Amino acid sequence: MPNGNNGTNSLARGFSKAASGISTAAGKPAVFALAVLTIIVWAASGPLFGYSDTWQLVINTGTTIITFMLSHPELSEPRWRRRPSEAR
Repeated sequence: MPNGNNGTNSLARGFSKAASGISTAAGKPAVFALAVLTIIVWAASGPLFGYSDTWQLVINTGTTIITFMLSHPELSEPRWRRRPSEAR
């Protein structure tokens, strides 16, 4: 009789693979450059929007969502699994 955990193990392997890919992609210099460019464009648009509450809410909401979406996969990827060049 099957164990019944195959779906759970498959899901865990899938999550682990996705977490590894997200972790690798998030550490690329291009992603950091995109984040910096986003902040510069947002800051430069302040006068256009009168530094309104909505203008501030856009960056606050965006950074909160991105932080939440990246923190779990990043923390779920064990350091011992990373390539030696990434273990700095």
